[in-house]
Amino acid sequence: ALMPSISMTELGLGERINALQRLQTDFPVVLEGNLLQCINVLYPLLVSNTPKVRTKVLAIMVASKEKIVRLGGSFLVRFAPDFKKTLNTQLLVLMDAGNELYVLEVWSLLVELLGKALHQGPFINETLKIAQQAFRKQSVVHIQAAAFKAWRSLIANFETDPKVLAVPKRLALIMKPLQSNITAVPIPSMDEARAVCWWRLVEALGGAVASHFSAVCVPLLEFCLVPVPAPRDSSLVSSSAPATRLARCPRIGCQILASVLETRLPPHPGSNSIAPLTGVVLPTETFVAELSTLSACVCSLATCCTD
Repeated sequence: ALMPSISMTELGLGERINALQRLQTDFPVVLEGNLLQCINVLYPLLVSNTPKVRTKVLAIMVASKEKIVRLGGSFLVRFAPDFKKTLNTQLLVLMDAGNELYVLEVWSLLVELLGKALHQGPFINETLKIAQQAFRKQSVVHIQAAAFKAWRSLIANFETDPKVLAVPKRLALIMKPLQSNITAVPIPSMDEARAVCWWRLVEALGGAVASHFSAVCVPLLEFCLVPVPAPRDSSLVSSSAPATRLARCPRIGCQILASVLETRLPPHPGSNSIAPLTGVVLPTETFVAELSTLSACVCSLATCCTD
């Protein structure tokens, strides 16, 4: 087959998207050679009023994201101002209309594409409004879990410049949703999403994690392993009976504790996997200072991880 030429201006909206999908599948070399032109046509359609259009556009951009990142400044010079002026606001409108999961997927992609351009103070403040709005939907478990998954993209973005991530003000910004609005009783899917996101921050800190152990790792261990009251079934349990107490994320917590204590555990079928850290995570002086918390976590594991 002959490789087609690119002339987006002569095509209607649906034809543009179909043409780009075909290029992506059948003529990737042509698409890559004209990527900047194609992406500049596509990204405004991420906030199209037509669901089918915006989901197709998102799929194309996700599949091409590594190539888009390589465009660097030639892409960002137009995209970054558009994102600040219009896309961000339009995504918030879509979220208010009940499209939270779609918006969080788009937000994760855009955070990755923006790269270090996102590290500027005013820019990051505007960008965070989308994730913050999702975190406010505390009663909708699947949206909260999706928000924590999206938050991992922001952590990965900051990881590209370790000096930015380790700044106390930036670290506090990342930690805020991890430590906020924790439910009184465990909600497994949401708690695990929070714990996995939190551990992603620990991984991103790399060699700096030792100096931030008390601020980042200790509250994570407490969240996962310190027992909290379990949900009660009022039809089965007498109101005078003592409440059962459970750890929120015993298996993830066990893996985290083993990693910070530099101990290897065999993988457990069906459980979330926590990648072990490398290097010194827990300096001797910090171990001594946090011994009571670490001991409480070990005691909790003795009762929580017996199944």
